[in-house]
Amino acid sequence: MRCSSTRAVLGTCGCCFASLCLLVMCLPYVLYYTTSMLRERTFLTFVDVFTLLGWPPNPTAVQLASTFCRNDPLPATDDLSGLETLHVLYASDANGFVGLLSSMLSVSRNLQDPSSAIIHIVVPDTDLASAAVLVDCLKRELADLAALPRVVLHEAKELTFDLATLDSEWIRGSRMGRLKSTWVRLYLDKYLPDVPRVIYLDIDTIVTADLAPLYRMRMQHAVAGVWEPPLQYRACFTQKNLPIAGNVSWAFNAGVLLFDLYAFRSQGILKEMEYWTNVTGGCWGDQLALNLGFQGKVDHLPWAWNVKGIGGRAMMMLQLPCLSHGNVFHWTGGDGSAKQWLPTRRKELDFLFLPYAPREQCAALPAGSLLQQDIGRTEM
Repeated sequence: MRCSSTRAVLGTCGCCFASLCLLVMCLPYVLYYTTSMLRERTFLTFVDVFTLLGWPPNPTAVQLASTFCRNDPLPATDDLSGLETLHVLYASDANGFVGLLSSMLSVSRNLQDPSSAIIHIVVPDTDLASAAVLVDCLKRELADLAALPRVVLHEAKELTFDLATLDSEWIRGSRMGRLKSTWVRLYLDKYLPDVPRVIYLDIDTIVTADLAPLYRMRMQHAVAGVWEPPLQYRACFTQKNLPIAGNVSWAFNAGVLLFDLYAFRSQGILKEMEYWTNVTGGCWGDQLALNLGFQGKVDHLPWAWNVKGIGGRAMMMLQLPCLSHGNVFHWTGGDGSAKQWLPTRRKELDFLFLPYAPREQCAALPAGSLLQQDIGRTEM
């Protein structure tokens, strides 16, 4: 009886201590919001904070809070042989070319040595011609640079499983789930059979730093990414009756990833991903399959290499004080209406997007796509 009482007291103390730690961590944000709410005319309520972090704080909340604003140095590798050429890969169809162009511009303009980089673009066969026009637009936009990265187009490969057999609410209601380009991350070693590593980027990213340190970091696992709580997968677990682990340290965001393709091949990772794709019914595409397939065997990157969630109001506001420390910005969150290239975007973040918005119209993009001068007019 005494022991159980002691455990209860210790449990209560532990919870109070966690709450106190979280309050201390949040203090800079409280001060920031107090001085800037009226100026920004954007309000983050206590309801937003509690919805995001939970209250009292649970391990997931504490881990989420502790990852914010971290830009720790990446571990340097001792052996750079074979890593002289930097490889970056995107996958998209023509509907995503607006975001793709801006993201490629941001990568190219921040590379210290653009001539040593290759940008790979995977598109459906029906969009190859438009993608070639997009590449010409990219070169025209970068004409002021002394050197340019090389761009290689790849036709999206056939999948090794039948999409028609996958059954989940997500894949039934998602246009993206039926596209071959959605599943590219499972087949990176097939697209790049002689490449040691590749950085995969979603098209809704803006890069403001040289990617070379990320590409050449020391790796212990086949993939490196930034941790995030797997909240979006809850429905997938419920629909497929999968057990939800209490420890969520295995989860990572799949929009900015560094792959060791040699390890990917030698460890037979594709078969593991195909297994989980079938188990989950394709729920959340290859993202959930990647998370479950790697089972926490991930090199965790600092927050700065995937500043995610800024497409949603609450997560954007939580991270506003330290956006200047970010390297890769990722417009996830919300309902998709706040992507950086849309008229409905969050204009508080235009300072991130403006330098990389196209300066000229491109025939591969929809008429009326946002240009640099358009953003300037909306700010005046």
